[in-house]
Amino acid sequence: DAITLPEPLRSYLGGGLESVAWQRTMPGLHSFEVPTGRPDLKTRLLKIKAGTPMPEHTHHGHEYTLVLTGGYSDERGHFIVGDIDITDDSVQHTPVADAGEDCICLTVTQAPLKLTGRFGRLLNPFVKF
Repeated sequence: DAITLPEPLRSYLGGGLESVAWQRTMPGLHSFEVPTGRPDLKTRLLKIKAGTPMPEHTHHGHEYTLVLTGGYSDERGHFIVGDIDITDDSVQHTPVADAGEDCICLTVTQAPLKLTGRFGRLLNPFVKF
């Protein structure tokens, strides 16, 4: 974990990944909100089960994603450990975690996601992620 998690993230968490109190967000996705003291930004760790697709979505504002373990692919390419992915409302995508290893990412968002799939659009009033 010391290799996987850069400082100062370890300080925000009070340790490594073993100290994270993951919460189930949806099947195949667990998250943890990192307490940064910045109410204008949401900083989260995401743990996506290997091979799991995320719902099709876009973003209100920017999202910055740092891949810590595993990797994922979407319509724009493949992102692996150490890669930083920056998206905004011009990007509509369906990320899929790589097979073989869970993908753990650090994300910082300015606003909630906007689900764009047929079923997802119906859920937008209830989703605050």
